[in-house]
Amino acid sequence: MTEQLGVRYQVYVYTKPRIERWVEVVTLSGDDGIGHLSNASIYRGVGAGVTSTRIEFSAQQVEEAIMTAEDIDALPVEEALVMRTYYLQLGSKAFKATVCKCSPASLFRRLDRAHERLYIKWFGKVGT
Repeated sequence: MTEQLGVRYQVYVYTKPRIERWVEVVTLSGDDGIGHLSNASIYRGVGAGVTSTRIEFSAQQVEEAIMTAEDIDALPVEEALVMRTYYLQLGSKAFKATVCKCSPASLFRRLDRAHERLYIKWFGKVGT
């Protein structure tokens, strides 16, 4: 069991930073969270004719966010929904489980599977 927890920890340690960068680009760009990022959508101004405060992301950040969104979209439907809901939706874990039409335990099982699939795609085989 300790080995299994170690593998699960390894999966989260390596996937979570990239997912957090995806969340940052998506939420600060006003993207809808399903991978429709573009150079036009990565700037947010305060209004026409007013000096705008822009949130700018490098081309590398945007490209990584696009690839991450595509990888999340390629997950099984339930896992992709859990990833987008868990990371992009505000609310309690119980509320997020309700949005995903599952129990909180199922939400976390799906989230674990999604993280593991992304880890395998990005880094190769899971294990020690």
